[in-house]
Amino acid sequence: MVKKGNTIFGLQKISTSTIRYNPVVLHKILPEKPMFSQQSEVSFEDISIEAFKTILNNGQHCTSVSSIHTEQNDKSYKIILSFDDGHKSDIDIVLPMLKQKNFKATFFIVPAFVGKKGYLDWDDIRVLSAAGMEIGSHSMTHPDFRNLSYAEANSELYNSKRVIESKINVTINSFAFPFGFAPQRFLTLAQEIGYESIMGSHHGLITGPSDSILPRNSIHSRMSDKQIKNLLNTSQALKLYWFFENTTKPVLKNVLPTNIYLKLRNLLSNDR
Repeated sequence: MVKKGNTIFGLQKISTSTIRYNPVVLHKILPEKPMFSQQSEVSFEDISIEAFKTILNNGQHCTSVSSIHTEQNDKSYKIILSFDDGHKSDIDIVLPMLKQKNFKATFFIVPAFVGKKGYLDWDDIRVLSAAGMEIGSHSMTHPDFRNLSYAEANSELYNSKRVIESKINVTINSFAFPFGFAPQRFLTLAQEIGYESIMGSHHGLITGPSDSILPRNSIHSRMSDKQIKNLLNTSQALKLYWFFENTTKPVLKNVLPTNIYLKLRNLLSNDR
């Protein structure tokens, strides 16, 4: 069961004296600046290696999701780095750069993607784990959990955890909902299966372990270096923007089909 006691921040006023973690979510890292076209395989979520360097060189220490359980005596401000889906860039680009800075991160894996073109294989994932990186689950097949029955959600949560654990021989403690769609009704189920940290996609900052769905702040291809730095440094204006987005996004997620919501998000997204 997830530990209780501390608070996550997204919608309420934040006391800067207690802020410890800014949770950031990334996807594929590209060698060059993303170029978009109708035929392009580049995603809105992909960022360039130069943008990734902006994150690593911003002055904060970068760590993993599990650090909120293991570093409770350390009150310094840190970035939680997480990578979704298990792209090949995790091993080719991200790992060497993290090791150079002595940083850690969490890599959320989808077993159904492992070994496919452009994705990690199990040897890659074992290398990440052996290097001190946290491996988490991103479900078994990357479904929209809003459309799942209880039995289907249980299968996605349970089987992904067990498969990853059997392949790398490490306990999997963290879970991130695909697409950021995190139905509250599956939170207790995920906890009962054994996940200590469960992440959605609402904006916010974290002070420590929580029995709620944790926030993550997306960095994507349409953000300038200035916008990335603003997100990492969390200005008061940004926190106000997060408040308004956190109140409107759940409504859109609930009323729009997944593909329409994602297209609208990509079109309108302009993080401050």
